[in-house]
Amino acid sequence: MENAADSMARGDITVQELLWGQKLSKSLLRDRMNLIVASDVVGCGDEALFPPLLKTLRQLCSPETTILMAYKPRARFERMFFDSVLESFCVSRVWNRLLPSDCYTETFSAPVDVFEIRLRTEKSSREEGANFDFRTSYPDAIFEE
Repeated sequence: MENAADSMARGDITVQELLWGQKLSKSLLRDRMNLIVASDVVGCGDEALFPPLLKTLRQLCSPETTILMAYKPRARFERMFFDSVLESFCVSRVWNRLLPSDCYTETFSAPVDVFEIRLRTEKSSREEGANFDFRTSYPDAIFEE
């Protein structure tokens, strides 16, 4: 947050808490985001939060927006989120690592992925590799349930 505060003083970055699914302020809708960074938003344990999250992401994004989303698979139902993401967005995995066990307290040691997610356009829908295959990459056996 300290780095964000320094950048905000120069006008480079805005940090703001959002309530998913709520009506966005006029300034947020007017000033589209260049970059959205999200982590642990899918592993919240409540699939009812997926539609409001997707609604908010769609509202914030323009074709120039990049979403970087870190994800660690925890439950099968999380794939529903990514199935829904692919309806409006193109997804590619940009990073995949198994973190050392001292980085977390859970006994489950699935890799952490970072995805680049961009609003689907006519051009991006035709691009090769624009759609990550979640079902193949996250078979049932990977989940702890």
